[in-house]
Amino acid sequence: MIAGDGSGGGAWGVAPRARILSIPVISERPSADFVDPQAEPGAAIDSPLARAIRHAANNRASVIAIPSGTYTVGRMDRDAISYALSRGVVIVSGVGDGGDYWRFPAGYPGVVGVAAAGKDAPSSTNLSVLVAAPGVDLPVALPGGGHGHRTGSGPASAVVAGVAALIKARYPDLKPELVARALTSTSRRAGAGYDKKTGFGVVDAAAALAQAGRLAGYGRAVPVEEDLHFGGGRLAPAPERPGPDPIRLWIYGIGVFLGVCAFAAAAAVITRR
Repeated sequence: MIAGDGSGGGAWGVAPRARILSIPVISERPSADFVDPQAEPGAAIDSPLARAIRHAANNRASVIAIPSGTYTVGRMDRDAISYALSRGVVIVSGVGDGGDYWRFPAGYPGVVGVAAAGKDAPSSTNLSVLVAAPGVDLPVALPGGGHGHRTGSGPASAVVAGVAALIKARYPDLKPELVARALTSTSRRAGAGYDKKTGFGVVDAAAALAQAGRLAGYGRAVPVEEDLHFGGGRLAPAPERPGPDPIRLWIYGIGVFLGVCAFAAAAAVITRR
């Protein structure tokens, strides 16, 4: 769905020249390499998903596509998401299929949550949906070289991840939040505003790519001078270097001295008695 090049009679992906780093994250046994110091005794040790996200971010991934998620919130997963976003990585995830239940990581802030659009699409409906993409009977590649069709928010999220890959390929320095803005501001929707079933609408790849170009040029359009400020008055003085206040130190010292003298006088009176 993302990087298919049509070879072997297969389908063409949204970004055929994208390079894929495939990381399996499903494990039958818990990971024991990292320990969460803030976790309660007996809590799970790290997460395969968190490790995969960090690995992808450290290996220069521009977009991380997570087709599905879980119903639970994991602190390690959330921290890994924040780490990847801080490195400029766009994270796309499906919102799940069926029901109003939230799925994570699609529900985390900064993640582009994708719903499946189409007739009878079994996509979840909740506020984690940011955009939608076609998600019914999409052509996919199967293990072993076969081909088939899949329905749901997982294949739909691959479509949006491909659009994000196109944007990052042309504008690699564009921040994840601006990529998300390019997707949402150009999406096609039936009505006005937001809808929890399709978010801000169905993604339009060509329009999103054009909008990303406009957003990428905002930072270079207006240079800001170092000494520019409002008004014609003088600049405020630079803050003083923090340190001890001599006046307060004298006051504290005199207070301590008087207190010691009073204690000594009281002790002398008691001793005489």
